[in-house]
Amino acid sequence: MTDQTPSTAVATRPERQYQQVQNVQPMLDTGRFEHFQRASTALMHSSILNPSIRGNSPQQCFSNLMLIFDLSDRWKLPAMSIAQGIAIVHDKVVYEGKLIAAMLDASLGVRLHYWWQGTRGQEAYRIYVSDRPFAELAPPDATPAEQVVAIDGMLSPGVQIPGWRIVDGSVGEWRTFQKDGRTANPAWTGAATQNQLSYRGAREWARRFEPAQMLGVYGDDEIDAITIRMEARDFTPAAPGLSAGFARSAAPVDAVVEPVEPAADAAQDRQEGGQEAQDASPATDAPAEQAKPQEPKKPTAKAQKALDDRKRAIEKAQEIGNGARDAAAWGYDGQLMDLMGGPEKWMAMTDEERGFAENGWAQGMAALNDELESAFNAGALGQEQLPTPDWLAEGDKSAERRWALITDEHKRGLAEREAERAQDQEPGPDAVDADLEGEAGDTALDAVQEAEPDVVDSTVQDQADAADDAAFDTAHLDPLDEWIASLEPLQDWLSIKAALTAIIKTPAWSGASAERQAEVRAAAWRREAQLIEAGQDRLDFITDLTAFRCWIETTSDLDAINGNWQTLVRQPIYTALKPEQRDSMQTSVLKRVEQIQAEIAAGKS
Repeated sequence: MTDQTPSTAVATRPERQYQQVQNVQPMLDTGRFEHFQRASTALMHSSILNPSIRGNSPQQCFSNLMLIFDLSDRWKLPAMSIAQGIAIVHDKVVYEGKLIAAMLDASLGVRLHYWWQGTRGQEAYRIYVSDRPFAELAPPDATPAEQVVAIDGMLSPGVQIPGWRIVDGSVGEWRTFQKDGRTANPAWTGAATQNQLSYRGAREWARRFEPAQMLGVYGDDEIDAITIRMEARDFTPAAPGLSAGFARSAAPVDAVVEPVEPAADAAQDRQEGGQEAQDASPATDAPAEQAKPQEPKKPTAKAQKALDDRKRAIEKAQEIGNGARDAAAWGYDGQLMDLMGGPEKWMAMTDEERGFAENGWAQGMAALNDELESAFNAGALGQEQLPTPDWLAEGDKSAERRWALITDEHKRGLAEREAERAQDQEPGPDAVDADLEGEAGDTALDAVQEAEPDVVDSTVQDQADAADDAAFDTAHLDPLDEWIASLEPLQDWLSIKAALTAIIKTPAWSGASAERQAEVRAAAWRREAQLIEAGQDRLDFITDLTAFRCWIETTSDLDAINGNWQTLVRQPIYTALKPEQRDSMQTSVLKRVEQIQAEIAAGKS
């Protein structure tokens, strides 16, 4: 007999393999998902995140930031810019109109073009949005004035043009109202309607022609329509001038709550019911009567108490939400947690109360920001005074604080308008064709000194004048070439523009050919482009006539020139010019367009 020892070998579990997953979806790609985790962990304790992102715990904040980074990857926008432009309302993520417009521009890779008709602020004020420049609807040889007439003749509400993707809408069709159903939201009044039509038009265009980009994306005005359909959260009207409120209607609760009958009444009903049952007993040969429909069952005392408690909890949350909304809309100087009494009281609140408070705060801030933006736009467009609102009462500190914020923003708009007008001072007719630079002195150094009077003293000025005279008197040097070389030390557009104004007033400029003058303008813009590439803020040449005039000398893109020209002619800096100045500017642009067309025909471009 052999001794067989049973095997004691233990089966080993195969080693777990780490597999790197690559996927076009950011949240399904291992590398990007892990990077999102690290970034979310680093930012989840930040105090500058809005309450909707912070949530009720660090875990919620972490998860919300993961979604933010996912959107940032998809939309090609900075994550923190997205985080500051969203809120959570009724369990849905709500995006500001400005954020949606920026997302479309960044993620679609197309530039939307806009065309307005009518008067701003009026119900008939209409916008047309397309991904093709509207200048293409006009004959190629049409003047700007003829282009406007031709384009207006082609566009009408609901227009369809083969090969074009166009949506249109008006203030009367798209504007949103406060909860009274009669008062338009402040963002849809006055000069602000131009921006609101742009934001709404961009979103409507994307929903129709690029729906993949808009999945799950709701604008702040769209959420109002959703709110109306949600009976469980039917908000009450807000105070005049404010956005929708947070008071929930009690109708859904009252619809299922009936008072409990007194015990004596209930006993009497049972007794009467028993007597009726005896009368209808089958002792007789008469056929049995059809059974009566059963009355709704009355709630028990315990159930009634639970319903009453729930109703009181909802009313309390409504009151908290309304208070947060009003405080934010009236310019409360503090944070939401401070308004609620500090961190301890905030954490002692129920989830529902915190949710109503955060939603109310977000809507109040949105309403205030809309009013501030409208005030700024009014100032930037030249409206000297704002009408006194009905809600401004003497001695009302909240109203006075809110009005102070609005008037400060209006003053800021006026100041920006004055700065733009000072930058483009009204020039004489002789200088218009030279760029509308204005009267800025006799030399580049004179112009720079006007901008920074403390930098150059009289001795340096005399030396600079002597150097300028020597430069222009030197026969073997071309003053324009020397001027182009002198651009290198200039570090901002103001200095470049001042130097250009100075060279235009010299004999060297008046004796130069149109081609040489174009070279100088092109050199000025190229220097500005170098500064932008080096990290300076981008200059929008639509807001600066000199910059636009220089820019067109550096591009051969006719669509870009025509599209930006159509935008420029509607800007206050252009419409404020005298007729002869506008004609001179228009002639300069047309000459450049004709030059490009000739180069294309000759095969040079």
